[in-house]
Amino acid sequence: MREFFKTKDCYILLFFYTISNLLLLLNYDGVFWDDWVTYNQSFETLKIMYEEIQFVLIGSFATLLTRIGNQVFPFRFYIFVFGFLNGVFLYQILKSLNLFDRNSVFFLTMLFLVVPLFGGKNAMTPYGLPVFCYYFGFYILTIYFENPRLWKRALALLLFYCSFSLNSFLVFYFFAGAYIYYMVWKQNGKKFFKSSYLTILKYPDFLILPIAYFLVKTIFFVPYGDYVGYNEVKTEGVLNSFPLLVASFDFSYLYLFESSWQISKIFWPIILVVAGLLSLHQRKFKNYSYWTIAYFLFGAFAFALAAFPYTVVGKLPMSTNFNSRHQALLPLGAAFMTYMSVIGISQLVGVRKKITLATLWFIILLFVGNNIHLSYRFHKDNFYQVSLQENMKDNKLIREKTTFLAVNQLGSNLVYDRPIDYYEWSGHLKKIFNDETRLMVSVEFLDRLDFTLKVQKYKQNNFSNWTQSEPYLVTISPKQSLNKREFLYLFYLHLFDKALFREKCKPLTEISVQKYVGKDWFKIARGLKNENI
Repeated sequence: MREFFKTKDCYILLFFYTISNLLLLLNYDGVFWDDWVTYNQSFETLKIMYEEIQFVLIGSFATLLTRIGNQVFPFRFYIFVFGFLNGVFLYQILKSLNLFDRNSVFFLTMLFLVVPLFGGKNAMTPYGLPVFCYYFGFYILTIYFENPRLWKRALALLLFYCSFSLNSFLVFYFFAGAYIYYMVWKQNGKKFFKSSYLTILKYPDFLILPIAYFLVKTIFFVPYGDYVGYNEVKTEGVLNSFPLLVASFDFSYLYLFESSWQISKIFWPIILVVAGLLSLHQRKFKNYSYWTIAYFLFGAFAFALAAFPYTVVGKLPMSTNFNSRHQALLPLGAAFMTYMSVIGISQLVGVRKKITLATLWFIILLFVGNNIHLSYRFHKDNFYQVSLQENMKDNKLIREKTTFLAVNQLGSNLVYDRPIDYYEWSGHLKKIFNDETRLMVSVEFLDRLDFTLKVQKYKQNNFSNWTQSEPYLVTISPKQSLNKREFLYLFYLHLFDKALFREKCKPLTEISVQKYVGKDWFKIARGLKNENI
């Protein structure tokens, strides 16, 4: 492993990974979407919340990070570092298989590192920890087979067990079991029945590990409180998962090519030239012949296996909204499908190897551009959030009243053109006024106001001390567009002059507040007679 960090492959992988994720790292204080139930919360609130959801490891890790610095940057830093280390581990795992030449290992790892999936990592997500535990555990497993030692075996088991804190790894662990069988099969003359018997005999601890975890979690760690039924698997969910599984290939895999091209097509001549220059560095490829199809199908299987745990509970991994947080396991399958598609088509058509190389680099550069663009949108979102905070702070009615209905007209100025839910609005108000006495609900979510009122008692929702007053309608509109030059100026201020940054962000939005006249949604939500105010 230490020797790898001195190689040219490592430097190149790190260079493109850093370019792809530098903006993510520099977004040191952006808070988005579900972050508001973690951000600016007391230790006791987080302890209760994660106990209810039964996220023992993930919850402890997230709570620890919120006790460091500004609460946000520790999340950015760990996700950046762990993300690259996952690629390093994958490189070593692929190498240990002796199935791929060095250059195939390099490009598979590169695609794994830069494929524009798991956009939710730009938020305060703790899910990078179990992903890291999985790939680290897998790497320890590979060196255990090279030189068996009890501590390696114990560490691999511990890391895999920790990875199960993200339930989807209970399914994705299949590949660890397959790896163990493959290594036993190689060591025993490639005999199927003998290898199967020896795998069960020698590695029962690895085989029963996910079963043991599942039983312990199912019996002793059932979500309760605000999270009753969280990610509960039901029979109808299994039956309905197949259409969602098929859709995940469209909204997660095919979409990444479409979006990458749409984002970077204006620069395609430059990208093509750079890809051509990169392809001048001669790299030889193994001729996989019919194995190319098999490896592509492996990628498709890995992709489906990564998506299945989410589709079975009715969640669709996709790149167009914050469901991208369900894509944490998809990069491996996407990397294999992409690489083997390029190699297979090149071999079928008979193109020169330099064209194959240029094609791979072209795709990699498109992916890098897509990642940069998404991180740019997260920064822009943060700038507009700062603007609305500054305007809310100076508004007398928002300062004095407690109940608000929000009309959010910011649209594409927010990442994923996202709506803003009650806990996010109330999180802004809590941050501004340092109390939990205000509730703001987006008008598009009034049909589930009854649910919102029921969860007031949970402090992570940021309005636990709210008492209803006459509602006011708050309209948030974009006042000033943000061109690239202005973005760069605000980006600079964000890094080097926080006070001036907030001042310059303020004109981006405008807020109007007026007394609401219409249905009494709060009476309707409480099951009372509908009246107009």
